[in-house]
This record gives sequence, C-alpha cells and structure tokens, in this order.
Amino acid sequence: KKIDSIRTWESTSKDKKLQYLINRKLKRINVSTSYFSKIKNKILKKLVKLKAEKSQFISIIDLSKQLLILVLFDENKKLHFIGADLISSGEMQREKNIKYGENHYFDTPASIYIAKRGWRSTGDYKEDNRTQGYGQKDRYIFYFGKILAKRYNTFDKNKEKILNENDWKLVDDYFEFAMHAHEASTPKGKAYSHGCIRLTNELNIFLDNNLFLHHKSIINNKWKHPYAQKPIDMKYKKYIGKYLIIEEKF
Repeated sequence: KKIDSIRTWESTSKDKKLQYLINRKLKRINVSTSYFSKIKNKILKKLVKLKAEKSQFISIIDLSKQLLILVLFDENKKLHFIGADLISSGEMQREKNIKYGENHYFDTPASIYIAKRGWRSTGDYKEDNRTQGYGQKDRYIFYFGKILAKRYNTFDKNKEKILNENDWKLVDDYFEFAMHAHEASTPKGKAYSHGCIRLTNELNIFLDNNLFLHHKSIINNKWKHPYAQKPIDMKYKKYIGKYLIIEEKF
C-alpha cells in the first residue's frame, strides 16, 4: 500500500530512476498464481509430516529468489498468501575477504527451523558508522539455534590465507543461526550474509508485531519473555507461528 501511494506522488512520477527501482522491486517480490501453486504443493506436504493442525502463520524462504513468502495455514490445511519481500542469505564465497579469526561466511542450509526465544537489537553501528548489523534499536532477532552448515576453509596450517580458490576446502561447521534486520548500503535480494537471514527493518517489525515466530514467548495470550520487551503492537495471537521453512527453490 505504501509503495502504491508513493507511486502517485508528482515528484515520483517525474523521477525516472525511482520509478525504475520501484518497478524492479515490485517485479521481484511478485508471487504469481503458478509460483504460489508450486509453493503450496511442496509446503503442505511438509506441514502434514510435521502434523501441523491449528491455524498459524508460516514463514517460507526461496533461496533461489532471495525471497521471504508469508502465508497463513488454516485448520482446513490450506495456505493463504499474505505477502513477500526480499531478504539476504549466506554467501560463503565472501570467505575470501576475511582475516584469520574473523567470523566465517556460511551457506544458509535449506531445512525446517523452529523458532526459539530471541532478543532485541541494541541498534549498534559498525565502524563505518552507517551499518547496523542487527538493524535499528529494538528490532527483534529471531533465533533458531546452533546449526551445521557448509563453509570454505581459506587458511593453511600456518594460518596463512590460501590465495588460490581451487585449493579451498569445503568443510562442515556450526554457527548461530538467526533472522534479523540489517541496515547497510548493500540491497536485499542477493546472498551476502554470514549465513543468517537479513531483513529490512520494516519487514522485521511486521514479523514481530504479527507474531510470525513468537510461539515461545506467548503463554496464555500474554507476552512471557524474560529477556525482551513485547512487540509494540501485538496482533493475531490466534495465529502465532513457529516454523521457518527454507527451500533451495520451488
């Protein structure tokens, strides 16, 4: 609705670059009927195996499109499309940029994840004074635990960087997996993270307020979280979600 409103502004209609960017974004987040049919066919089978019964929100990621698709699963075992937005997943090729001892870059694994209790961002900036690794202050960090994923080992036994990429070794390693806001100059829609899922601040607020992954924090319709304050505007408690389903592609 906000995008549609901005497109009507006179200043927007005269700005060809902005029009191009808006149209490109809308095209990338478009979920066609045929595409959603593929999603339904695959996801419903998984939900049956999970023995999901009650109506609930489900969060789905298509890594090939770098797209988060939000749906409602109802008691009749049907999926209803809510919306979609671009994200950024792990890019293990960026391992070539790190120095010894820095955080590794992992490939985000396709799997089914159940949300644990997370925490809220302090809104800290990195050294460039413009990047907020976990988004603006109080953005919720959705946490899924320590998971096994693939990354490259780009150092030799002497802790020296291996410059020839053909000599890199693919290894399995653990990292703390989360989905969180991320403010930076790098746009969403391409793999670029250390392995976590990066969201816009706005999408993070939407997931937070609408309780998409807060099943651990709502008890008897009340927010019960010892480490994080409740969302600003909690809605749809009857549809509290817990599943994040990541697919390579549909």
